[in-house]
Amino acid sequence: AQWASQNPPGAFGEGGGEGTNEFGDFSGGMGGWDDGGGEGGSERILNQDEIDSLLGFDLSGDGSEDRTGIRFGTDFLWHIFNPEKSDWVLSSEKPAIALSVFKDYLPEQQLDFATDLQLALNAEGRDLCDDEAYRHLVKKYRLPEAEFYARLHDETYKEKANYEFGLCRQLKVSGFPALFLQVSEQMIYSVASGFTERELVLQRIDSVLAQHPQHQSPI
Repeated sequence: AQWASQNPPGAFGEGGGEGTNEFGDFSGGMGGWDDGGGEGGSERILNQDEIDSLLGFDLSGDGSEDRTGIRFGTDFLWHIFNPEKSDWVLSSEKPAIALSVFKDYLPEQQLDFATDLQLALNAEGRDLCDDEAYRHLVKKYRLPEAEFYARLHDETYKEKANYEFGLCRQLKVSGFPALFLQVSEQMIYSVASGFTERELVLQRIDSVLAQHPQHQSPI
């Protein structure tokens, strides 16, 4: 699998001034894994410690899996750990376009759709650069299939997706997921970047709203 872009979790930047803080763009890749046998070496199944090491966190020993619900699917991991055999090129562009299309149909469910995209990739091992990866979601949300796929290849929606990428760059987003709270047209606070406990997110939202009592809920 080749990684077109990768956004590792970043630290939360404490809110201040007019919005966002210590974010930077990241790009990079994950290398493959073999058993050290070099050319002709045999494949083997990775143990949990090796998977945790490559992914950058422990899903088994410290309760992370219980806290986050993260479980990477075997198909996804196969492509990540066998890049020389995989035909995947992981890119954010097509899923971002798909989300832009979806928002024209069911904007109030865009977070549900974005979550389904992550599950499709990381849990189910679907290639999000492949049009077929979206067919089950088209059916789930009862979208007009032919129209959805026409829009998926429409330059208008590609431009919309690239516009939102530009907004992310302006906000200096470096972690996934990222959460912001906008209290005015000029003031946006970073609430979380990377996995953050629900209680801590709520504390940060309350702290921001306490500074802006005229806003009792996010804009």
